[in-house]
Amino acid sequence: MMREFERAAPHTLPRTRCSTRAASHALLQMRALFGTLSPLFAPPPPVFVAPLLTRVCGVSSYRVASGREQEPHHVVDAKMELVIMKGVEMFAESIPGCILQCFAYMRLLSDGGSSSAALVSIFISALTTGFTSASISYDFDTDPDRRSKDPGFYGYIPDAGQKRTIMFVCMMLSSSLLLLMRSIGAACLLMVGTQYLAWYIQADIALFLVYKLAMKDFWHWIPAQGSMIVVVSLLTRIITKIISDYTASLQGRNAAELGGAYWTFNTFLGSLFSFSAMGLFLAKTPREEVEKITSIENAWVGMAVLNAAWLLTFGVMLRTMKREYRRTFFSLQTGRERTRRVFLENDFDEDRADIFKKNRMLWKDLHEVVKKWVKENWWLWKETQPDWFSETLIAQIPEDMIPEESLREMKEAKRTKGGGRASKVSNRTRTSFTEYLGDANKYEVRIGEVEEDEMEVSALGMHTEGRDSEEEEKNRRRSLGLVLAKKNKVGVSG
Repeated sequence: MMREFERAAPHTLPRTRCSTRAASHALLQMRALFGTLSPLFAPPPPVFVAPLLTRVCGVSSYRVASGREQEPHHVVDAKMELVIMKGVEMFAESIPGCILQCFAYMRLLSDGGSSSAALVSIFISALTTGFTSASISYDFDTDPDRRSKDPGFYGYIPDAGQKRTIMFVCMMLSSSLLLLMRSIGAACLLMVGTQYLAWYIQADIALFLVYKLAMKDFWHWIPAQGSMIVVVSLLTRIITKIISDYTASLQGRNAAELGGAYWTFNTFLGSLFSFSAMGLFLAKTPREEVEKITSIENAWVGMAVLNAAWLLTFGVMLRTMKREYRRTFFSLQTGRERTRRVFLENDFDEDRADIFKKNRMLWKDLHEVVKKWVKENWWLWKETQPDWFSETLIAQIPEDMIPEESLREMKEAKRTKGGGRASKVSNRTRTSFTEYLGDANKYEVRIGEVEEDEMEVSALGMHTEGRDSEEEEKNRRRSLGLVLAKKNKVGVSG
């Protein structure tokens, strides 16, 4: 039904499917979690909830495995959608599930019971969540495209196979141990009173949001539109903060997420939190009640062992990663600065075009620079049609950056065929280069301007009548100069 509704009115749902699916997935996860673990929170979920949860993740995995391309009305591509679903699962199911399991186990011990199966279940839950967190960071860092676009951040995982294995294991164990530490701390606060955990979470998130506002880095990179920009940015900031709190995923230190310096502060704050929460529990709970769970000495020793093991795995991970990337743990770079750097420092159009996949609030100060770059290269891209210059990318380019003639063609195509703002080229323009020159990517030449030659322009079918501005005429002639140079296999000075 959702797909049919989008087809019937694509302009009324501007790229919202991913966010809708993620929100639905989060609600289903939380409903199933609280309903299953404790009758204190909700009655057991209906039997169809588990199949629905499996279907949501399965659909995302299928899209990635089948190479499903991003459609113009989608916010992100299939790979990023799968990552978002994994993040939602950790935020809404894995992390609160581990906390509630620790809380239930402590309640069981205080009532005089015991269950080795429950203890094993807690460790398995922590390991699987750690594996998910590590796999996200590992996949991001080893992606060749990301290493090409942002070599200053991606590339910290060594290239040698043995070191990569050590790095991944340390990332998984580090996330799992931190999750156990913080879950036990949260369970201790729940044993004292739920208000203590609620106060801490609210204060922690408020501190993070104040930091982001002070750094002028509140806007998240997800390219939401209209009033949804505030909602999406707020939700994604909170979700990524909670995930980083309990797993310390290395991807979270990206400038587009928490940032390196705050990620490091936040991670070690988690270690301090575990000791503080346990101390509050031991201080507020009668000694005889504590002794039913464990002795006070064993409680401190156990928490110290968990922290020592976490520090060990974290240290090995730092030792194994490439040395030049250790500075990223202390970086104060913001998402806006990162977006600006990636665009200005890249020489390839494909990498620079990644800016259209980011929230426009992050690069509004570059609007005129990006606009000039697009107008200077638009007709070249239209004729050479590189793989990255797809309909999806064109749909993300602001209309004021597109030459007026091409924009009119796309709007006409939208009216006649009912499609989105697709990339359409008139037959006159489409055939002019392909008939005379073939593939324009076979030769490497420099772009330059050529003198006006109406005879050659006419022969190539590039009539100059009806041009909307001198700037568009200039850009067309620059593209014409490239093609003429390729035809003659000579460079043109510019």
